[in-house]
Amino acid sequence: MKQQLLSLRTTSIKYLILKIIFIIYGFVFYIDVLLEFFSSRSTLAEKNGSNLLIHQGMSGSNRKFTQRKS
Repeated sequence: MKQQLLSLRTTSIKYLILKIIFIIYGFVFYIDVLLEFFSSRSTLAEKNGSNLLIHQGMSGSNRKFTQRKS
């Protein structure tokens, strides 16, 4: 009888540990997805900002050329 209780206790502890591991993996995956979502949003904003900077640089270089011509 004691042996059965002991084996039940160890299996329940094993399952508890497995549950905790799966819960932690679930939280890590959830946080990873959220971070990926927010980082993709920020990279889109950075891309738009870099495009704006490129356009400003091109307009600045055009100004320089127009100044040289005149």
